Amino acid sequence: MRIMALDVGDKRIGVAVTDQAEMIASPVGVIERRGDKKDICYLENLIKDLGVEMVVIGLPFDSRGQNTSQADKISDFAKKVEKFIKVEFYDERFSTKEALKSFQLQGIKEKKGKKYLDEVSASLILQSYMERRKNK
Repeated sequence: MRIMALDVGDKRIGVAVTDQAEMIASPVGVIERRGDKKDICYLENLIKDLGVEMVVIGLPFDSRGQNTSQADKISDFAKKVEKFIKVEFYDERFSTKEALKSFQLQGIKEKKGKKYLDEVSASLILQSYMERRKNK
């Protein structure tokens, strides 16, 4: 089964997908936000084109594991995605920090890597989600 992960932000949505065997999460790209209606339409077409069967959406909880205002916005967006595909949520609290750390280790400057930050974060969310599923 092919799974897609979304790192939903106010300006961009990072996208990553698994291979058919659910072994590797790969960044796909970034969707520049143009409004929920256009974003949902684009996502629905991308999901069909890639043969995705489920979407994992990262939720940014606070350090105590509580919902944040951003998590509430993302949940509202996810309800629109759920109209055409199964959605699961995943705690993405540290995915952006991990992506930044990865950039630093590779010598990529934050400003230059910002373009890729969201898709790398989505990939980290998806890889972590798959590992958790395998360990259950």
